[in-house]
Amino acid sequence: MGTFYLWILSAPQGEILQAMLKLKAMRNELPDWPLWTLPAAFLMITAGTLFATILLDLMIKAVASVVGAHVSLKSPGVILGSTLVQDAAFIGGTIATVWLATKRAKASDFGIVGVAHKWRAAFMALGAWLLFLAVTATWQNLVNSHEKQSITKDLGVDQSTLLWAGSAFLLTVAAPIAEEFVFRGFVFPLVWKKLGLIAGILSSSALFGLLHIGSSPPVLLLPLAFLGVTLCLMRIGTGSLIPCFALHSVNNSVAFGVMEKMPATHVLELVAVGLAATVTIGGVIVRRA
Repeated sequence: MGTFYLWILSAPQGEILQAMLKLKAMRNELPDWPLWTLPAAFLMITAGTLFATILLDLMIKAVASVVGAHVSLKSPGVILGSTLVQDAAFIGGTIATVWLATKRAKASDFGIVGVAHKWRAAFMALGAWLLFLAVTATWQNLVNSHEKQSITKDLGVDQSTLLWAGSAFLLTVAAPIAEEFVFRGFVFPLVWKKLGLIAGILSSSALFGLLHIGSSPPVLLLPLAFLGVTLCLMRIGTGSLIPCFALHSVNNSVAFGVMEKMPATHVLELVAVGLAATVTIGGVIVRRA
């Protein structure tokens, strides 16, 4: 953001005007969703999550009763399943709300479109991620805290290979896609269209940071909100949500590897798999839309 403002001060007026006109054109092309769909979508997501979680718990209890086993609803496997259900509810609840309001819910409306300049998008993503890491490190030094996320312990990744694989899929593929779909695919363009660009960036990024209250130390919420800002800028700069999927997946893959103290080569492999999966899923959606 600092570089952006320096450019504003130093760039020729023609370039500034051209950029402003481009942003105006992008805003005009955004879907005109009613503002009430924002709270309605979160209510729909909450209701869907509760319903699906209760149904999942009942199914687990029924199966456990049949086989004569005792399964705690706080066990890692159940937490993993419930979190995957929540991610599905994020996407399903948002789509359902938009469709009820407009009778239309196209992938392109949420920014899932092809990327015109892939290498430029890749370099932009790398720069955005490095900036996020620098801001996070600076912030933690300022507040004298080096707390880290511990979600992998709750998911029981050290208890079995199946839980490890499921957790890796959740954190590097499912969560990035679901969260980007809601915050950069829905909240950001909705508020941008209705209230302006700055309001769109700040509101979607703040909500994104607050989403992690239960899974991250409080000291990391501000850096996570800043990550939301960089992801909004990615959406603007590339015109697509797919690079946001990719950047979010890379960040989560590295965080997963650090939390699990994986060798650097294994972290790179995890990054490659998560990156390939999210980009491929985005590409398949674009082709089938």
